[in-house]
Amino acid sequence: MKAPISNDKEGLEFFKSWIKNKPVAPTVVKLNLTERCNSRCKMCFYWRKKPLDDMPSKVVEQLLNELACLGTKTITFSGGEALLHKDIIPLIKTASKKGFRTILLTNGLLVSKEKAKEIVLAGTNTIEFSIDSHKRKTNDEIRGIKGAYDKAVNGIKFINLFKKKYKKNISVTLCSVLNAKNYKDMHKILLLKKYGVNSFHFYPMRPYVGQKPNPELNTTKKQENFFAKKTLPKLISLAKKNGLNKKEIYRAIYMFIESNPKPPCFLPMFHATIDTDGEVFPCCHAADHRQIKSVSMGNILNNTFKKIWLGKKFHKFRKSTKHKLYFFCNDCIYTNTNTECQKALVYFNKEQNNNQKKG
Repeated sequence: MKAPISNDKEGLEFFKSWIKNKPVAPTVVKLNLTERCNSRCKMCFYWRKKPLDDMPSKVVEQLLNELACLGTKTITFSGGEALLHKDIIPLIKTASKKGFRTILLTNGLLVSKEKAKEIVLAGTNTIEFSIDSHKRKTNDEIRGIKGAYDKAVNGIKFINLFKKKYKKNISVTLCSVLNAKNYKDMHKILLLKKYGVNSFHFYPMRPYVGQKPNPELNTTKKQENFFAKKTLPKLISLAKKNGLNKKEIYRAIYMFIESNPKPPCFLPMFHATIDTDGEVFPCCHAADHRQIKSVSMGNILNNTFKKIWLGKKFHKFRKSTKHKLYFFCNDCIYTNTNTECQKALVYFNKEQNNNQKKG
């Protein structure tokens, strides 16, 4: 996730807003369109629970109109499996026409040749596929679906086919979760770059409140140490051989690099996650722990997003996470973003002090 600090003007605005504990525009908004999933990943709980109803398309369309007015730049369509939502393609088209950068998260099982064409022509900017092993058998075992590997790889090929045919600038990302089946050779997933993958993200497993902790594929401390000492160096080496630069490699593996002390959470300043029932959260981690009353900011079914974004509860949450993080922040997948924000604030704080001295 990119922080809204691409130039000095945005950086200074972000710095002043942070000092005043006021948000900038909700630059990045993630929409969980459905909790339904057609995969049976052994490290995930989504498919084990009774799903909430899908987010109504009319609600999404109204929300997109409001977010366009608020200055949102990026919309992430997620799930469950986002492609199971009956109107996913029309919704991507609508978001694209309104000028949003659109990201689609998928397990790839439904990305047939016909669907790939629709995704490309809808105006998708980034599509993220989930594959957990370079080995067909291992990946399918992790995903709990026979043929999952072939369907996802073919999906990547189809996206690149139509990307080239229609001259679209679409980025293909591959996401992988570290687990007890792939910790020894996770680095070899980089070999899939040959199919037209532009970037990679590697994640540890995440716990979910109220659920059994990722039952079948939890990694032991011994396995995690093996990954850190032996697999991770191989991953970095192979990434270099595959043409990834230092910044790209860091973004792929930063979750496995200790950050002490952890930076404050800047996400509530510019990001929100909205669940299928309309509940608004500061991030996806908060949404996964929705039983904690203090992490839900409101619901778009009975209030406008603007009122929620600028409301007292969001204000209180932003203020609290400046100084004290929640327990689930230890598993944050946005440490890289928070670190970038922290560096920017240090820079602009110095600039402000220098300007005051000159004045």
